[in-house]
Amino acid sequence: VAAQAPGCLDPCKPAACTAVGSAIGAYMRRRNVDDVKQAVCANQAPFQCLLQPQNVGRCRPIFEKAKQFGMPLPESSGELSSQCGHLAVSSQFLRGVANSSVSEDVPILLP
Repeated sequence: VAAQAPGCLDPCKPAACTAVGSAIGAYMRRRNVDDVKQAVCANQAPFQCLLQPQNVGRCRPIFEKAKQFGMPLPESSGELSSQCGHLAVSSQFLRGVANSSVSEDVPILLP
């Protein structure tokens, strides 16, 4: 990452290093985009830091490289929140179905 996008992780160290490493590791295990999304959404704060307006420009080469691998990354905090919010709702719904009940304190948004 440091070679592809110098300075990208610096403002968000050390958490960003671990988080990005986890996302890369998730991809390398099965080459599955959903695994990467789950890894990112499980630890959003470092990615939110990288997506701040003052930081995102330095990380642009990483976003471009990810697209080349068929893994478009969110390019704003709003996109990240939307992507992860959707996964959280899906995950809660699936757990609720598996348990035959849905927690009342978790709102499920229907289209």
